[in-house]
Amino acid sequence: MKQFGNRTLDIFQEINMIPRNSEKEKAVSDYIKAWAENLSLEVYQDDMSNLIIRKPATAGYENSPSVMLQAHMDMVCEKMPDSTHNFNTDPIILKCEGDWVDSAVGTSIGADNAIGVATCMRILENNELEHPALEMVFTVREETDFMGAAMIDGNQIRSRMMINLDFEDDTSMIAGSCGGCGIKKTLPLKRVASKDEKAYEVKLSGLIGGHSGEDIHRGRGNAIVMLARLIKKSGFKLASIDGGSNRLAISRDAVAVVYAPADSDVAGFFDVAGADMRRELGRNGAEFKMETKVAENAYMPLDDASAKAAYTAIFLSPNGPLELCADFDGVIENSCNLGIVETKENELVLVSEARGQHTSAYEFTKEKEIHLADMLGAELEFFTEYSPWEYAEESRLRETALETYRQMNGSEMNELVLHAGLEVGEFVAKFDDLDVIAIGPLCENLHAPTERVSISSCEKHYEYLITLLANLK
Repeated sequence: MKQFGNRTLDIFQEINMIPRNSEKEKAVSDYIKAWAENLSLEVYQDDMSNLIIRKPATAGYENSPSVMLQAHMDMVCEKMPDSTHNFNTDPIILKCEGDWVDSAVGTSIGADNAIGVATCMRILENNELEHPALEMVFTVREETDFMGAAMIDGNQIRSRMMINLDFEDDTSMIAGSCGGCGIKKTLPLKRVASKDEKAYEVKLSGLIGGHSGEDIHRGRGNAIVMLARLIKKSGFKLASIDGGSNRLAISRDAVAVVYAPADSDVAGFFDVAGADMRRELGRNGAEFKMETKVAENAYMPLDDASAKAAYTAIFLSPNGPLELCADFDGVIENSCNLGIVETKENELVLVSEARGQHTSAYEFTKEKEIHLADMLGAELEFFTEYSPWEYAEESRLRETALETYRQMNGSEMNELVLHAGLEVGEFVAKFDDLDVIAIGPLCENLHAPTERVSISSCEKHYEYLITLLANLK
């Protein structure tokens, strides 16, 4: 395997040899467990494959409060349309360009959050550091339902000071995160026979995509919504629309089937109308692309009422930033991402992710969805609800972390609340006296095939973290 000249990234690459999609983490959990046992460390593995690895305090820190470092082992599996990568069997091969490490096989790389796991493993294997007693907590299913963190046995956790490593900016610290839930609407459909019309497949691709929380405000476009807009504008008859692959990722591409009179210039229409979309996207539309071809084995077109309901469901489903936070300038209070649309013979399925810095905020989004579903006669399901981590006015750990950064860099660390869900909320729900921050190295384009991590930032983050641990005496 390639060596990156950075121990964190070398360990990260070893982890990436093992497929670790959400709910399929046992192999990587077993690997880390065996690795830790080989170092004669105390290891606890539960039935879900969560891990707790303990390392004793070093000399002089025996009476210091223990510290938990926490990261998750699973990843969001996204790939380029032309990638043949199989996330269930294939290792993720990394490549290096300058200061950046990304995928050599056109996929997300799981820096979210195996970089955090690798950083912990680097600390565990280094016996020259000074630190309090440590608990490394590695969880499963963060990218789907937070069930790993929710189900971990709180009696196994001794620390009341926690450093979450699921963040991607080495100049900032997270001091709060949002809660949220998944939303699934199922809309009944009816179809009619085509009358001397031809079926065409229309594909929209090349959007940037990204994290459904942290990137929701960046104007990257939602392929599902944009394609539905174009089809509605065309006046052609809708038969199906499918797009997105994960409710936690902003959709990058979508495909639809429409019916049009045989003499229609379908490709010409979408070329012209697509140019308007490209201008709307601005600099984020550089790779925007429209493709049209004759469709084969297509569903019959929807009847007028079903087509109207489908457009209403897509256009009125909450999507994008909804409100701004009152206490932090520029921070989103609540949002929703329409991440998946799937057409079946007799139904249209829409899956979204609602987020809010406060429970009341995303509950308002849920209320909107209830009214929309009632209006459309759609079935509605809320799932994988997770707790927010609300900002604490006082925190010894936060103040020590800010002062450590100030001493090391001669500048102030940004203090933020994050518009994304972190497992911290599940731990705070278990322990009301938990003192928490979240930090991490510089990563970009999480949950997308262009995901990458900075080599120099991994080293900066590691040095900062071990210095912070030494300061928690």
